[in-house]
Amino acid sequence: MKLDEARQRYPQIAALYSIIEDKKIKLTALPTNPKLDSIYFREIEFSSQDFSAIIPLDDEYEDVEKGNQALMLQLIIYAVEEYEDCEDFLVWSTAFGLNSKDPFILDMYRGLGKTFPKIRDIIGTQINDISDYDWELNAGAAQALRELDQ
Repeated sequence: MKLDEARQRYPQIAALYSIIEDKKIKLTALPTNPKLDSIYFREIEFSSQDFSAIIPLDDEYEDVEKGNQALMLQLIIYAVEEYEDCEDFLVWSTAFGLNSKDPFILDMYRGLGKTFPKIRDIIGTQINDISDYDWELNAGAAQALRELDQ
């Protein structure tokens, strides 16, 4: 599917690209990190006009490899939402099946606590993103985004 068709057919895809364009966001997949590989996480460099950060996030389906900006933004949105929904470190680490006794994991969590509020300020809170259902089943907008011809 071509980008124009995907944007017309799926408002979620159009919304992701609008955020990227309006906020001048650039997302870059960083080389794999052995410490993160074992937990299915990848790092993405998030850059906007006023802020830049490296974000470790869950990439179970290896979506980062595709280099698709909107796909990476969706991963970031999921990571931000998951962080916001978890009441503390133990809940967050359990949600991802991470070892809560590993100091590396705790440092990662603390870093996200500093980074995610700034990202939320940039991307906003009213986002028409892809449903968890579509994401997990690779259906609808999620499938279109993953198979997008750019």
